[in-house]
Amino acid sequence: MLSNAHANADWMSFGAASGWRRDGKLAVMARGGESKAIERSTLMLARTQALSQLQQACAPAYRAMLEQAIADLDRRLAALDR
Repeated sequence: MLSNAHANADWMSFGAASGWRRDGKLAVMARGGESKAIERSTLMLARTQALSQLQQACAPAYRAMLEQAIADLDRRLAALDR
């Protein structure tokens, strides 16, 4: 079993170097003209994943949360087009 110190060392060598944050989200950093394209791709991927989860969700509260998330992602995507 790994100690916390060893797990943190593993995280620092893999997580930080790969761009993944501890909360499981990918930290996207880009420069110049790539920034919008990368942000758009990330938002579109998140929307696709949320839509896939919505199609399988049964619990009304979970469905409502996913619908709100998709609406927010749509607003953020539209803002990038402006």
